[in-house]
Amino acid sequence: MYIYIQSISAYLAPPIAAVYCLAIFWKRTNEKGAFWGLMAGLLVGGIRMVLNFLYKDPRCYETDDRPFIIGKIHFMWFAMLLFWLTLVVAIIISLLTEPCEDFRVIRTTYWTRMDQTERQDSNDENSKLEKRTSTQTTFTDEEKAISSKLDGVNGDLQVDITVSKTSETTASETSSSNHIGSRVVAWLIGKDYGEQSKPLEQNNTVLEDLKQPKKEKLILNINLFLIIAATIGIYIYFCISPFSTEEIQLLQQEALEKIRANSSGYEL
Repeated sequence: MYIYIQSISAYLAPPIAAVYCLAIFWKRTNEKGAFWGLMAGLLVGGIRMVLNFLYKDPRCYETDDRPFIIGKIHFMWFAMLLFWLTLVVAIIISLLTEPCEDFRVIRTTYWTRMDQTERQDSNDENSKLEKRTSTQTTFTDEEKAISSKLDGVNGDLQVDITVSKTSETTASETSSSNHIGSRVVAWLIGKDYGEQSKPLEQNNTVLEDLKQPKKEKLILNINLFLIIAATIGIYIYFCISPFSTEEIQLLQQEALEKIRANSSGYEL
């Protein structure tokens, strides 16, 4: 099952990884190059996957008469070739078509991640959101004004101070009981529990800023190194065969003898 999952991933994942890496490290990548690179990679990977379903693996004593792309090329080697094929197609299509707008590469690639230039699309979104917010605020104020006038004319509504104080006391007790839980949730999502709502432009500036304190950067880099080292170590460990060539041949010979003994028993 593990090999089956890895083989399916080798047919579908390399095009996605290739386009992602190319978009991060090459500013000239555009939408058309990424799209057709993905289509070419998924098409070739899909053909290999279908052929793999049609032609089953032969037994150890049978002749392998499958097509060359299946019988002679391991799925991990095929994944590497598929990765580079997707890169080549995406690069060629990107160079043959128009590049994307300059503001779209701001803080979206590895080389421009620290660029502090304002993005045109961010300014447009900020203006739209500010208009919506101002419209909603005006509407709410008008609605409150109309409601207060109606209350003054009718005189039907009266303020119950005792009920108000009781509700405030209950709300404070509820908030104090949930205080610890709210702080834990806020800490997990990386939000300051006591912070007030910030203006829209300031909030977007904080979200778009990728600067980190030295302590956080050190912790992340150490964890990254440990994860990569563990991954490489596990990969090397499972790639090295524990058997020598002579032992493998001996095991194959024993397996053939068992198959022949079983087949002769069936014939008798």
